[in-house]
Amino acid sequence: MPGLGERLDKAPIIVRLVPAALGSVLAASALGVVEPKLVGGALLGGLGALLLASAWRGRPRRAAGDGWRCFEVIVDEGEDAISGIRKFLVERSRTVSAVFRIVEHYEDGRRRVVLGVSGGEGEELVLLSVASALLRGKVRLRPLEGCSEVREPILRPESPPEEDFYLWLGYDLSRPVPREIYLSLGDVEGHIGVFGSTGSGKSTTLQAIASRVPGMDVVVLDWTGEHARALAGRGFLVLDPREEGGFDVVRCSGGSWEEALEMLSRALELTEPQAYLAEQILRSGANSVRGMYEMIADIPEESKWDKEVKRGLARRLGTLLRSAGAALGGDHCFAPRGRVVLDLSGILETFSRRALANLVISTLFLRARSGGSGRILLVVDEAHNIVSGDGRDVMNAVLAESRKFGLHVAYATQSPSLMGDLALLNTNTKIVHAIKSQRDKRAIIDALGLGEDWMVRLDKLGRGVALLQSPSHPEPILVSIQP
Repeated sequence: MPGLGERLDKAPIIVRLVPAALGSVLAASALGVVEPKLVGGALLGGLGALLLASAWRGRPRRAAGDGWRCFEVIVDEGEDAISGIRKFLVERSRTVSAVFRIVEHYEDGRRRVVLGVSGGEGEELVLLSVASALLRGKVRLRPLEGCSEVREPILRPESPPEEDFYLWLGYDLSRPVPREIYLSLGDVEGHIGVFGSTGSGKSTTLQAIASRVPGMDVVVLDWTGEHARALAGRGFLVLDPREEGGFDVVRCSGGSWEEALEMLSRALELTEPQAYLAEQILRSGANSVRGMYEMIADIPEESKWDKEVKRGLARRLGTLLRSAGAALGGDHCFAPRGRVVLDLSGILETFSRRALANLVISTLFLRARSGGSGRILLVVDEAHNIVSGDGRDVMNAVLAESRKFGLHVAYATQSPSLMGDLALLNTNTKIVHAIKSQRDKRAIIDALGLGEDWMVRLDKLGRGVALLQSPSHPEPILVSIQP
């Protein structure tokens, strides 16, 4: 049970001043400065205040985050002064109900440090006293007006310390006093994988990345329609690929039937005999997917085996053409500008949805490989739906080769074990939310090189909390992802 001293520490500041005042009265009485008859009254008043402090423990506390009081931290001498503030806050947070947060920002190349206090009535007075006394004038705190909270950065940095690229992700929870966590350009260029079970917050993380990445066109491949609804209000243009056209890899391969065959075979998961037949058709001059479908009947049949292969290829191409609408039509190739969501949820047949998703990715990859586009971030949710365990799918080809052409991928999946070792190996930035499946936990632990204790910890992460490992954060850290 907490002692009276601890209860006093959590009481209002005026109550915390009572013991000191009583001590002063008694000392004055002993010195003859105060009349003895006044001491009794002072003691009775003090006793009432102490009883109030004792009962304060049961009072409903104001929740952390109800309101923030903010101060700019002005450093007069040395980096160790900021370190001193951090150490004090760590110790202080263990004994009081207040929440402290230090946020660092960069403005015109200059670092600015803001300290926030939530809860803990009167704590700002304690901080002001400590800053001036404990740190001996090396740090001053200047109150900031109009600070309602510090969950969002108070200052938006125009540039981070050493580069023009920053992607704010959230707050580091590995420290008692959180700091802001950013992804670097290298983190994004090496591809991003977001992993987590249903309800863990992975889709929110993917949306935060898509909406905050600077200096890139963004294409979100939306398997379920969830991101179309969420991102429409964040400046994204929502398109139905069945109405847009421009996703025919045969037409968009620049006349190279080899490139068209490679992408088409991966996208439609063609068998070797089917791929051989597709090659014959492309060599014969087919310049579109529909043209290939129409030419199948003209291929001579020399055996029953040839007939079965023709039927198999015709069935795949025909199913896709019926489901894709105008996606494979038109005389242009898809060229994203700005921020776009391609909503695939209207395609109900699973094979066609997966095939069209792969053709979209293939089109972007071919365009990037030919040098026909700038930097693009391709965002793919439910990525396990479009990969194969053997690594022969379009996604694995893109993860392995696309970064040097300026096409970068951020994908999310609830089943990292289904992505395969090759995909995880080619994903340099991993953001791991709570995972329930033992098999999926094992895949993540092996991919990140975590200790075995994480087998029992990964499923206990709260919603929106994730383990981050990336080139700029090589040691895994816990991050509170901010939507």
